[in-house]
Amino acid sequence: MKKFILTSLCLALLVGGGASRSAVAAPAPAALPIGYVDLEQIVPKSTAYQTEQASVAQLTKDLEATLQGEAQVALLPEGDRTQYQSLKAKTAPNDGEKKQITDLEGRNKQLLDELQMLQTVQAPDDKQKARLKELTDLYNEAQDRIQKRKRDLQKQIDDRAKQSMAKVQDAITKAIEEVARAQGLLMVIDKTARLY
Repeated sequence: MKKFILTSLCLALLVGGGASRSAVAAPAPAALPIGYVDLEQIVPKSTAYQTEQASVAQLTKDLEATLQGEAQVALLPEGDRTQYQSLKAKTAPNDGEKKQITDLEGRNKQLLDELQMLQTVQAPDDKQKARLKELTDLYNEAQDRIQKRKRDLQKQIDDRAKQSMAKVQDAITKAIEEVARAQGLLMVIDKTARLY
């Protein structure tokens, strides 16, 4: 049975070309001009990647500093927090502005110290209970605001990282296309797409 299938396959190959073809084997086709890249090696070494990573790292550092600054005055009223942020944003605050920054941070610390002290009172009177509730509510609102702000800032960082990777991929793709055209390659495949 094997002999029959093998003979049939050989006859089909010989006859399949039609009567006009000779029984001489056709030359093997030339190798396809295909390029091969290893993006896992290329991407981290690319200038575009390193530039974008540095940009995202700087954004992260700046946003973390912003969040830390906001936490320094979290218990203060909104107007005071806004004033504090504008003072902290100055590259070279004068002595008066430095004093305002220190005063605002000091007021926030006083509120925190008062809250901690009231939390340790064994038998608070009505006035102390009311102040403890007021400060606790203020503290909880501040924590909620900081957590929301933290999520917003993290989203900014994540969005920037995605944009950066898109820029890097575009730059690398363009470079690969240029080299492929110059080398006359039909296609370029990545190491991860290679099956054999």
